Amino acid sequence: MKNSQKLQRGIKYGFDFLVALLLLVPLSIVIAVLGVILYMDSPGPIFFKQLRPGRKGKLFSILKLRTMVPGDHTGSTPRNADGSLALTHDLSGYTRFGKHLRRFSLDELPQIYNVLRGEMSFIGPRPDLPEHVQLYQGQETLKLLVRPGLTGLAQIKGRNELPWRERLQLDAQYVKEYSLALDCKIFIRTLGRLISGKGVYQ
Repeated sequence: MKNSQKLQRGIKYGFDFLVALLLLVPLSIVIAVLGVILYMDSPGPIFFKQLRPGRKGKLFSILKLRTMVPGDHTGSTPRNADGSLALTHDLSGYTRFGKHLRRFSLDELPQIYNVLRGEMSFIGPRPDLPEHVQLYQGQETLKLLVRPGLTGLAQIKGRNELPWRERLQLDAQYVKEYSLALDCKIFIRTLGRLISGKGVYQ
């Protein structure tokens, strides 16, 4: 990693913490309101936690608002034998409110707590499941050199519309070509995708 990239990453992580701290109270209120609506729509746990590999492969508990019927929520997207994404439009396991949370990625809001704990960044490769790490090939392992993010290069290029291998390649590209300017580009493009809900199947 270049010295300029190391400096920019240091600035980035400091920025992550400060922004997360500023957003903590307002987002906590939003999360609380969404949690109440979620519980009224489908009684059960409000939050869903799952282990994911972070920087250097260290496992952490990622937080999400529950979007599926209790007992049916696996928290993972179906994959083929090679680890590639098995795309499906089947939303039968989702609660009525959960479908809307998922479409606009509002179920990811609790991950601001992961950012505050230094486990995640606002921008970076999305974390896979632990068992998928062993399927990484060559430069695909580069994504483990940085903190995973709420959104990344793969998400603005196609999100779940892209084959898993292609998303891993984009994650590696992000690490190799990292700059604060790239983060700004990803952030702006992400806003457009969130508004449209484009690329979300699961």
